[in-house]
Amino acid sequence: MAAVTAVTLAAAACDYISYKIPNRLMLYAAFSIAGGIITEAVWMNTCSPGMIADIPARMIVMLIILIPVYLVHAVGAGDIKLMCVMASVTGIKRACVIFAVALVISALYGIPVLIRRRGCGMHRIHFSYAILAALIMSILSTQIIW
Repeated sequence: MAAVTAVTLAAAACDYISYKIPNRLMLYAAFSIAGGIITEAVWMNTCSPGMIADIPARMIVMLIILIPVYLVHAVGAGDIKLMCVMASVTGIKRACVIFAVALVISALYGIPVLIRRRGCGMHRIHFSYAILAALIMSILSTQIIW
């Protein structure tokens, strides 16, 4: 989860600077996280061919789930790729919950933005911020903090 948080934080930083999440970042993240999962499984002696095949399968299923959201221009392609990388670690169910919470957070964040910038054309909202906030909320809700 630390790797996913770091990748999401890097994506939010890139989104802040250029309003884009670089493909290169997502590609490196996908390979690094997949390598980390495989290395951990081999180290703990829990590696199975099915587990290794689950990594790209989770990404593909998450992509299929989120394509309609992208087609209605609710989120950008970088956000979809970020969610696919996240799903490879967290699983489909948890990634969908994180995405739903991120939609609510971005809607709450978007209302003041729309009011403040009324009549200024297209409004750009950094959805990666909402994904980062939802990921942190998900981690905090499942971890014991002392």
